[in-house]
Amino acid sequence: MSVETLAIIISAAGLLVTLGGGIFAGFAWMIRRTDAQFTEVREQFRAVRGEFRADLHQIREDLHQVRGDLHQVREELTEVKIAVARLEGPRERLIWPRGSTGQ
Repeated sequence: MSVETLAIIISAAGLLVTLGGGIFAGFAWMIRRTDAQFTEVREQFRAVRGEFRADLHQIREDLHQVRGDLHQVREELTEVKIAVARLEGPRERLIWPRGSTGQ
């Protein structure tokens, strides 16, 4: 083997090692950056999840209050129906039974 051939082989090997190291370092940097972004997004999701839980808790409390109000309105409506029925008296029949005078 001549000196020129040996120099070309050593240069090519050095170039491959340099390129391989650069690619490896680039991938390592990309992985670290991706992990940092995932960590940041995970923290944002946790914050949003906490806000959603607080909002959901508030909605549940409001719904409980609305149910109580609805129950109260239902009771009052029943009382109003009874009062109206007492004021109106018995309903008049459209068809009278045979033998009745209809009054």
